[in-house]
Formats: sequence, C-alpha cells, structure tokens
Amino acid sequence: MRQLAKLAILVMICTSVFAQQKRVEMGWNGNDGYTENETPSISRPLDYYISNQRRQEFLSDAGGCAIPSECNDTMVRISQTEIGAPLGERTIQILYAMPGEYRRQLGTQLGAQSYWKSIVIEPRPGMYRELLLLKSDAAWLWPPEAPEIVTAGATTLLVDKDHTDSSEMGCTGEVWVLGKAGAELAGFSDVVAAVKKTVPSGDRNVSPLCSGLDLGKSEFRGDVQETNPKCMACGWEGHVVVRFGFEGARAVPISATFQPESE
Repeated sequence: MRQLAKLAILVMICTSVFAQQKRVEMGWNGNDGYTENETPSISRPLDYYISNQRRQEFLSDAGGCAIPSECNDTMVRISQTEIGAPLGERTIQILYAMPGEYRRQLGTQLGAQSYWKSIVIEPRPGMYRELLLLKSDAAWLWPPEAPEIVTAGATTLLVDKDHTDSSEMGCTGEVWVLGKAGAELAGFSDVVAAVKKTVPSGDRNVSPLCSGLDLGKSEFRGDVQETNPKCMACGWEGHVVVRFGFEGARAVPISATFQPESE
C-alpha cells in the first residue's frame, strides 16, 4: 500500500508539472482580430530559438515569403535581452524582425514592423521553455517592451505588457508566477469578477486588465466609462479599485471599491 501511495503521489506531481508545459501564443488576423491560445511548449537548447529553422518559421509566417527560395536566413534580424534569473532560472526575450531593405525587396508593405516576440525560461541548465510567442503582423507597436521581474508581497512575478495600435484594445499582457514549480501563468478571473460586481449596474466600459494592473501594489485600478459615450473623452464615471493577493498562481481579491469621478 505504501508503494502504491508513493506511486500515486509521483503520478500527481508529474501530471501537475506536465500540465504547466504550455506557452501563450498571441496573434492577429483580419477575420478574427486578436487571438490568444495556449499551445504545447517543450524544453529545447537555446540554439534552437536562434536556429535557421526558427528563422524560416518566422519568414513563412510574418515575413511575407510566399516563395521559400526567395528568402534566406540573413533576412531575419534576431536580438536577445536578458530579463533576469531571480530564482536561478534564466529568462530571455528574443525578437525576430525583417529589416526594411529586405521587406522592400519582397514587396512587403513597409508600414508598421511585423515581428515575433518570444520569452523563454531555463527550467534546467542549458534547456529553455517558451512561455510566450507573440506574432505581430503590424498589430502591436514596435519596438515591443521587455518583460519585467516584479515582487508582489512574497510572490515573484514575470510581467509582460505590449501596446497595440487599436483604440479599443490598447494593450495585451500576461503574468507568470515564478516559484519552485517553475513559471505558472497567473489567473485573474476572480479579480475580473470583482470588477464586474463593483462597477455601477448596467453596461460600462472599463480599462483592460493589462492597463490597470499595478502588481507592485497588488492592485487593479480601472477607469469606468458609460457605454456609447458621445466622444472618447466623454462619459467618465469614476474608477474601480481592486486590491488582491496571490494564493499560488491565483490572484484573490481582498477589497473592491468604486470611486465616483468627483472623488
């Protein structure tokens, strides 16, 4: 029985670890607009993320290379930014972009820069797992911001935020809790529910989560605006403030208040 109990615990631990091996993949297309999915993510050597294979994947997706023979690996400019290693797990941002002279050669539109942004973390020496792959087809602003390591109470967080060119959705973002189990995507569904419960009854426009989070203060502060205002600067009613703490990877509300515009 003891051996069976140990086996059951081992299976539970392994299942938990493998369940977390996901990356967030963000993109934009003309039909569906903004898309976000969780896709499998396995640990690979760092060389993979700067390999010719990865360059070709970027070229076929974002570079506009309809004919592979017209593209070569030198058309992709790759840069790396060290984010830190607060718990001994090195974290790196990797950017993939096509310089303007190559886009001009291929007849690709030379408006906003199309690029990929990848965030990888080192769960074990020499092996890196991708946490985020943002595929910007000129929908996110260039250059993108690098993620940050933030401390919220006793919780260490990896925080990413990227600005878009959309007036309706000014930013996107993700937060990971860093701990002994590695990087786990943080959940803010309880905070969102508290916001909806706290704002005045009826439909209201509230700032997106990514723009209102202050993780250093463990707080969300969102502007509240009436639905269908007469102008962009009209109909502001006040602010909703939700303070929270982390229980594992879940943000749990502590208090929620609505502050009218006059306050």
